Amino acid sequence: MKLDRIDIKILSELQKNGRMTYVELAELVNLSATPCLVRVKKLQAEGYIGGYSAMINMGKLGQVLTVFTEITLRNHRHADIARFMSAIQNIEQVIECHVVSGDYEYLVKFVASSIGEYQSLMRAAGRNGHRNREILQFRRAQIANHEVPYAPDEPVRHLVSRGSTGQFP
Repeated sequence: MKLDRIDIKILSELQKNGRMTYVELAELVNLSATPCLVRVKKLQAEGYIGGYSAMINMGKLGQVLTVFTEITLRNHRHADIARFMSAIQNIEQVIECHVVSGDYEYLVKFVASSIGEYQSLMRAAGRNGHRNREILQFRRAQIANHEVPYAPDEPVRHLVSRGSTGQFP
């Protein structure tokens, strides 16, 4: 699917407010409601829109500790990678996991209520069967002191400002 300026504008507006009605969205992108709905459905079907969610202010829920953990796999066999990915997806406190280049392979973002809870998670991951100790090597953990506010629509807005109308991955 080749994106045009209207598609990019729809994506940008939905990033800012995924709860608006199609009529409101249509007004923002200068379309009538039906063509706007058709475009949104097509963007969803093509995978450009992966879902909708709420941004929760975790601090309102109580004390929250955010920890970025660098992890390396000792072996890079397909079975070890699959086991790691399966395990990480089943840890409720993992909110992001990125494959990165450099001194370690995975950057994992955890949220926990305390350092003790985070340490318990790491101990459990390390002893969750003898196999995990064989494949995991925890490099370093960094505790976030403060989250800097960001605008979640910036990447799409950047595409619009570049005037790009080409095909995007």
